[in-house]
Order: sequence, then structure tokens, then C-alpha cells
Amino acid sequence: FRSETLAGNDNIFASDRHLASDLIINSGEDFKLGSEWSRHSAVLHMFHEHELYTDHPAENGTIYGLEGSFRLDIADNASLNLNTGFTQQPQKRNSPEADRLSLSRPVYNTIPFALAYNQDVGRWHNRADLGLVQTAYISKAQAARSNTEWRYRDRLSYGLSGDAWPFLQISYSRRYWNERRLLRS
Repeated sequence: FRSETLAGNDNIFASDRHLASDLIINSGEDFKLGSEWSRHSAVLHMFHEHELYTDHPAENGTIYGLEGSFRLDIADNASLNLNTGFTQQPQKRNSPEADRLSLSRPVYNTIPFALAYNQDVGRWHNRADLGLVQTAYISKAQAARSNTEWRYRDRLSYGLSGDAWPFLQISYSRRYWNERRLLRS
């Protein structure tokens, strides 16, 4: 799948003091390959996108990655899911972490990994997730932002009727920073 978009942005820096508009051209390719098995499943997804800013070339960026999703049906009412991947991307200017004073957007990699167990028993559904996301900034100047976040989540829900599913969810998350770990984690 190939996509081309042309968009205007009236404030690419997401700043009240430094307003700057630009015309942005996005060009990308997307390829997805999936299984057609009656049980289990596997999906691979590859993508690439290039952002071209006509008046602010320092904002240009390339995004690419590979994602995989696998499901193993271990019983009629239970499954094990694995999701993982790799993405390299420039930081978005409108993200909370953006440094509005930097000359260009920092580039970073993300490597997510998630393992989930799903089970249905009558009207009850339980989903337990264990996952991590590693974020690694490419430049030495931004290396202090590199970190690994672990999370655990267990969600127990009950189907009342139709789309009504009240639930109880317990979550725990912990972030470990690569630099000054004892002070920041």
C-alpha cells in the first residue's frame, strides 16, 4: 500500500511564542502479511514514511519499522498473544517531551514487547499483560532520554449485556532510565 498526503500546519513548533506555518508532504509505503489459519494467527507489518517540510527542512524526518503480532490458541476459551517490533522515528514537535529550542527533531528507536494471556469463562473475561518498551535516542546529546519501561496489567471484566462490560483493572509500571538510574528510576 502506498500513500501520499499534502497538509498545511499553522504552527509546526506547537509554541505560543514562535508561530511558524509550513506545507508538509508525507510519502509512505505500508506492507502487511497475515496468516489465514482457522486457529492461531501471525501478522507481519513493515512500513516507511518520509515527512518533507517545504519551508523548514531541518524538520524533515523518516519513519520506518517492522511489527509482528502472533496469537496461539491454547484452548477454545484461552489464547496467548505476542506483539513486538522496532520503529525508528523523529520526535514529534507537538509531543510533551519536545525541546522547542532544538534546531532539529531528535531521532529515537522504540522496541516494544508485550505478552498477553486471554481467557473467557462464561460471562467473565480475564486479560493479563506483561510488556516492556525500550526507547533509545540516537544522538549523544539526547541519550539521557533513553529508558526502558516495564508494565504489568490484569483486567477482569464481566459481560452484563450487549456492550456493557464493567471491569476491575490492576496495573503496575516502572521506568528505568539509562543515565543516572538511581536518581531517576
